Amino acid sequence: MAKKKTVSTIERVSALIEEQALSKEELMGYLRQTVEIRAFENNISNLLGRAVLKGASHLYAGEEAVAVGAIGALQDDDLITSTHRGHGHGHAHGDHAARSADDKQMHFNKMMAEVLGKSGGYCKGKGGSMHIADVAHGNLGATGIVGGNIPVAVGAALAQKLMDTDKVVLCFFGDGACNTGNFHESLNMASIWKLPVVFIVENNMYAMSTPWKKSSVIPNAAERGCAYGIPGKAVDGMDVLKVRGAVVKAVERARNGEGPSIIEAKTYRYHGHSHSDPRAYRTKE
Repeated sequence: MAKKKTVSTIERVSALIEEQALSKEELMGYLRQTVEIRAFENNISNLLGRAVLKGASHLYAGEEAVAVGAIGALQDDDLITSTHRGHGHGHAHGDHAARSADDKQMHFNKMMAEVLGKSGGYCKGKGGSMHIADVAHGNLGATGIVGGNIPVAVGAALAQKLMDTDKVVLCFFGDGACNTGNFHESLNMASIWKLPVVFIVENNMYAMSTPWKKSSVIPNAAERGCAYGIPGKAVDGMDVLKVRGAVVKAVERARNGEGPSIIEAKTYRYHGHSHSDPRAYRTKE
């Protein structure tokens, strides 16, 4: 009996790189963005621990591959909407839009200034951690309301269709948002009108302290798209290239006028829901 051939990690990654025709420069860019997001979140965690940073802040550490991979599939003028856990989206999108090393550094500084409530931030320090936006460059903003950005993304996608642009909207939200009315109403409307929007479910397995398996009888949130005729796909959210590959196809579909898709990125947050979360519902392992 012939032995089943196993595919090595190098072979698997090489195949993804070849399939997506990625250059060394692009790959290094994705790695840099991932490391920068983690460094940003570690810095915020430190500032929270020393009470230098006040208020709520929801860390994105562990989920970096989703933001970097998904936004890496966009054109420069495409749009995103973000969540209360949105530092990764904000950084990946701002870095993607930056034209020079100076622009990238300025973007990073404006992100941190906003989190710290300083006037040099993207929203002059008035938005803070949960409401970073850069509308001029296509980041329509984060929101502290779970699922609150989904109708915003659908409205933005409708605007693009009415104006006959070729722009696509990426809408990020968590597994908890899949159990809100906004989710179902928005998917229904986007489907009926075949809007150029891609829904990205960042399924980090917990809505605050509630595990996904206790709030849904189906294992994959992406399967919910079938009720609205929307194709869905679950991918490894810890793998930048797998996320990017799935989103590239969904974005192309949306840009061609074929309507929305839903991509579920299976990921995991390394910190609690927020800084005050004791994480007693998860084992140390």
